Amino acid sequence: MLGPVSRFAALAAALLTATPVSALDFPTNDSDALSSIVKQISNGVVEFDVEDYYGPGPGLFRDPYTWTESATAWDSLVGYWYLTGDTTHNAAVQTALVGQLGPALDYLPPNQSLHMSNWRQSSWALAALSAAERGLPVESESENVTSWKDLARDAFDTQVPRWDDTTCGGGLRTDIFMFGDEYNSKDSLSQSTFFLLAARLARFTGNQTYVDLAARAYDWMREVKLIDDDFAVYYNASTTQNCSQVDDTQWSQAAAAIAYGSAVLANITSSTEWADRTTSHVEHILNHFFPSNVLTEPACKDASTDYYCWGEAHAAEASTLRWLALVPVFQPSTYDSIHAALAATAKAAADACTATDGGASASCKGLWSVSDDDDDDDDEQFEDDDPRTDVPRNATIGLGQQVVALEALQAAGFILSSADGVNASFVLRTANGTTATTTTTLSSNGDASTSTGSASGASGTQTGAAAAGGLLRAASSAWGSLVVAGLVGFATAVLV
Repeated sequence: MLGPVSRFAALAAALLTATPVSALDFPTNDSDALSSIVKQISNGVVEFDVEDYYGPGPGLFRDPYTWTESATAWDSLVGYWYLTGDTTHNAAVQTALVGQLGPALDYLPPNQSLHMSNWRQSSWALAALSAAERGLPVESESENVTSWKDLARDAFDTQVPRWDDTTCGGGLRTDIFMFGDEYNSKDSLSQSTFFLLAARLARFTGNQTYVDLAARAYDWMREVKLIDDDFAVYYNASTTQNCSQVDDTQWSQAAAAIAYGSAVLANITSSTEWADRTTSHVEHILNHFFPSNVLTEPACKDASTDYYCWGEAHAAEASTLRWLALVPVFQPSTYDSIHAALAATAKAAADACTATDGGASASCKGLWSVSDDDDDDDDEQFEDDDPRTDVPRNATIGLGQQVVALEALQAAGFILSSADGVNASFVLRTANGTTATTTTTLSSNGDASTSTGSASGASGTQTGAAAAGGLLRAASSAWGSLVVAGLVGFATAVLV
């Protein structure tokens, strides 16, 4: 078995000397072919992990990839299992979600203290909640972990007391500790991931308290203009100025977190206000980040923000696509516009991926919207080992680039064909192991009740489409056979 240095060298050599090959073909009407491509890209994700290198602990990808990129990758692989039914990566996912917990089981490991922020902690909590919603089993060797939901809840519970009314009238500081570089910042990503975590916990547990906390976060963002009247979500504000001035840079991840959380809240509360907010946020996201129907980050065109447009920014875009794809589940009226954007983005992502290892894997480049394949330097594949190099952004491959391509293709498997609707096999569990056919009734004691029938899904077992072999392989190869015929009542017919 190769040691870590040898394995790194072998991977780098393969990436830098590989003979150019054709892009992956994006299937337009073949779910089996799409499932095969998704498998290739998922294999490319785990190739960036080194199983026999335990220095940073299980679940943390090797340098230069960050703790947050790692969380996003594992979250994507939870989705991969659920969509395809392929359990190949499950053991690694289970080990990772437990391995980075830290001694208090709240995703605050001491080795990440120097750069720990609220949004970084939330990235792991949201991955754990994805595992709970999709019924990923907890590995039997985990003596202290019996529920993915508990891990998400416990991480969230550490953030609630950090709500800081002493400056700016509320909000979470970006960094948790005073020695952090961004301790004096209150940023939209920390607020939006707190908001999304609260909304999803509200749905999962039925606890009204989470709804109230989500609403407080949203209202505060509006008050300080981190969300403006046009539903743009801006980057941050400084506590040293009492948040009187806002950095109006926009990033898609925070915007998508707000849209997804709003859709969840609209569904579980039957609130027209949340429904209207969802529609408005989606419209702004599509106008600003999908100008030609392909996901792009306009802020990356600004030289002053270029450093943030490398690997970790790509991983952030993976979250954007994952969350945006789920909005129509809770608010079906958004389907048509989101479908067009995700379909075009999936095609662009496939065009930036090439098969490797005899077709068993695939490597993917970033910034799909400008890739031109004209045999210039920007068409070569360089591994994204140093985000400060002058290698063109679309010429790099790396963990973030690989994960966003995976999410782009998985979104294509979820929001299917030109028929109106999303994959009818898709269900998300709640704490009582059911997916109800009516809106969940929320209560302050943490119990969720429903008024009509439900589809059972035992806690801690494989549930939904994954148990039946995966959404992408649950029916015939024609995508149209996998979608519902219409949107009327879909959100309440499938899940709440």
